[in-house]
Amino acid sequence: MKPAHRTILLLVLGAAVLPAAGCFVISVQKGYDDARPVAVPQGQLAGVRQVGSEDEVPRFREANAERLARLGPGASAAEFKGEFPGAVFVERRGEVDCYRVDHTERYRYGNSSTVYEVRGGAWFFFRDGKMVKWSERREWPAG
Repeated sequence: MKPAHRTILLLVLGAAVLPAAGCFVISVQKGYDDARPVAVPQGQLAGVRQVGSEDEVPRFREANAERLARLGPGASAAEFKGEFPGAVFVERRGEVDCYRVDHTERYRYGNSSTVYEVRGGAWFFFRDGKMVKWSERREWPAG
């Protein structure tokens, strides 16, 4: 069987099996590079945020506004880790350490059973144990 046919067969089988197992398939919303389809058990659908438009879905900056306000250039790595204990060390370039904080939001329009998942996050950069900057893109500080 050709790889393309195998992929189509798997998609068709998945579409038939998941609803029978009491799951909804989450669609990918166009425009979000990090969105991905997942299955949600029917019992969890009620807990998904309901919105009128995708503008109501909080991105990293909005969802973490209070924590970000407590951090700024010069904040210590310990302060940062206190605010974002789930941060993951990514790499070191020269004297700069980079950490990533992931952010995921699920939402649906009104009472729709179609659920969207948006994934994103932010990058935090430290030099000599002090925060240099953070960015929603992996933009290393100059110098």
